[in-house]
Amino acid sequence: MAPLAGNRSIAAWLDARGLFPPANKPWQVAIMLDVVDRPAPRVFSRFADTRFHITIEPAQWGFMFCHADRASTIVVPNGIALTRDRDEHRLAGSVPGLARIGTLIRDLEQRCHIYFQRHHAAIDSDIPGSEPIVRAWVSSL
Repeated sequence: MAPLAGNRSIAAWLDARGLFPPANKPWQVAIMLDVVDRPAPRVFSRFADTRFHITIEPAQWGFMFCHADRASTIVVPNGIALTRDRDEHRLAGSVPGLARIGTLIRDLEQRCHIYFQRHHAAIDSDIPGSEPIVRAWVSSL
């Protein structure tokens, strides 16, 4: 876990799930949530689509939220939330830690009158055997 020392929230997230990324290799966990009652597509073409994507990498984690033709893309290196590209939903000031991202998701669902279909999440991971573990975490959000 030494490469993650700069981002304790990622190390804690991995540790809480018993996940061990490949040593000395780049890795990523990507989670795509959608509001439609079918498997979430991994790629989308319009910001009008309502989506929530979480990306976890060795040096940072972040998310993208799209809804009503607006988008917010936030990255969190070393525990500090930064806007990447745009923050039209004004989320940068209210980003919880990775362990509590479900709080933000539920707040957005309530505020926007939407529901992300957690059981249909698309999950891509470079960590061998992690998909069912990540899926269980997504179900708890």
